[in-house]
Amino acid sequence: MKKRSNLKILLKILLSLAFVIYLAFSVDVEVLKSIQPHVDALLIAEIILVLFLSLFVRAFRWWLLMNSNQPGLNVGLGTSFKLLFIGNFLNLFVPAGSGDIIKSYWGYKITGQKERMFAVSLYDKIIGIASVSMLAVFAFYLYGNSIYLLAALVSLGPWAVLLLLFLGRETAFIRGRLDWVDNLQSKFSFKSLVGHLNFKGRDVLTSFVISVIGWVLTYLLLFLILSVVIENVRLQETLSSGSLLTLGRLFPFTLNGIGSDEFIMVEVFKQFNYNETFVFAGSLLYRIAISIIPALIGFVIVQGVKS
Repeated sequence: MKKRSNLKILLKILLSLAFVIYLAFSVDVEVLKSIQPHVDALLIAEIILVLFLSLFVRAFRWWLLMNSNQPGLNVGLGTSFKLLFIGNFLNLFVPAGSGDIIKSYWGYKITGQKERMFAVSLYDKIIGIASVSMLAVFAFYLYGNSIYLLAALVSLGPWAVLLLLFLGRETAFIRGRLDWVDNLQSKFSFKSLVGHLNFKGRDVLTSFVISVIGWVLTYLLLFLILSVVIENVRLQETLSSGSLLTLGRLFPFTLNGIGSDEFIMVEVFKQFNYNETFVFAGSLLYRIAISIIPALIGFVIVQGVKS
């Protein structure tokens, strides 16, 4: 098992290197040096505002689900923000954005809730992925490319996990085939865990709508950041690319998305004839805004929880 794990890590490192090498040959260093950022106080204010709103929407969605159908439970929005930042910090070290689920351990340390914390974090992640389908449908409406329909189907796929959890035969299949479920059962009450996947229909629908708004804000943020380095970048192209960019980050092909995130963004925006070097520069700025800054806040929070 250890050899297999080491082999996976080695393959991810090699793939990350391959993407980095590809980008190194695709990016024109001289053009990169010559970029003159188009930035002013208003644009900076817009970026900060949209970043905050996108984080707030995600925190509010988790908070809504956490307190849904739980009359005796009252987890505050501040706790939701703390866990959001902790999840961003963990995402620097774990693949496929799974830090958004692993953060439930820290949520347990903060609130004392175990199965509920994990169930909500899992469901919150599934809703987040599923709502990407709306961006994919929007892109298909604009461009008619069938790859967007495929993206919509893939993003809705995690809902099948819930069906498996609620059906006895499929649950047995999960327990027998997925190592992570077996490991969870040694730390969680599996029956209690499934029981906590119980939310008001109105809250689920609201969470889905909120999540769609969150993705619009996320890719509005990307639009604003790209406009720093690319003139005449178009919002509809940024929004329509959202489903492909999001799903691309979910597949743990590389070491924590190093190289692959930038590669995917460069390749996706090729269809709109944007300069690869400019897109690469924008992708780095976007990573700082959407990942690094929240992760640094999460690191500070983790240290506070530890102490």
